[in-house]
Amino acid sequence: MALTTGALAGLAVALWQGARWSDLMSIAAQLEQVTFQISAQLTDAGFILALAIIAGLFATGFFSDEPAETCP
Repeated sequence: MALTTGALAGLAVALWQGARWSDLMSIAAQLEQVTFQISAQLTDAGFILALAIIAGLFATGFFSDEPAETCP
């Protein structure tokens, strides 16, 4: 719901500032092309493995049993 509201608010502001509908449709088409390129890269097995390793390292650091250091 919040995402839809934000998108509609952004559209309203763009139209209020003088953007034409044809300009917005052109930008939407460009975003669609870029999204397909990004999604192809995100499905790469090596990339997913690297993200999983990084997430694991963050998780072990976040959930460690050692007490946090305090400032004097």
